[in-house]
Amino acid sequence: MTTTDLRRSRKGEIGMKRNSLVALVAALVVAIVSLAMAGDVRNPATYGGRIEDRSRICMIQDQVQAKSGLAYAYQGKTYYLCCAGCVAGFAANPEHLRRAKDPVSGEPVDKAEAPAYAWHGRAYFFRSEANLEAFARDPDSYLSAGRQERGPNRRRNRENSLRRR
Repeated sequence: MTTTDLRRSRKGEIGMKRNSLVALVAALVVAIVSLAMAGDVRNPATYGGRIEDRSRICMIQDQVQAKSGLAYAYQGKTYYLCCAGCVAGFAANPEHLRRAKDPVSGEPVDKAEAPAYAWHGRAYFFRSEANLEAFARDPDSYLSAGRQERGPNRRRNRENSLRRR
């Protein structure tokens, strides 16, 4: 190998190292910018607490979302939905879908106005702040009581309660 060949080889190695370093820095910048743009994206499956940003709730599925949903105006109020399918579903039956049942009192509430609380990825709506605070102290006790009367085992639970009488 001649001296000229050696110089060319070293220049090639330096150029490759420089290109690799530039690519690594670019990837790092992209990762940092992506994280910064993501904002507060708590895992909806584990997040529990008061929901301040209603745009993070799909008000058809009552699910907490990582990103803001689509706004839908109905009777002067704004409801948020996760996708075009939910917007179409809400538009087809807004009177039914705009309401939820307060898990503490059992009273109906309007999702656009009611205080909201997230528990295991799901949004719950309340008639009052006092009901939200009661739920926040022990969510599972309210949810397990409600599941005994609702859900797929409703008929079996009702039959069992009738047998005990």
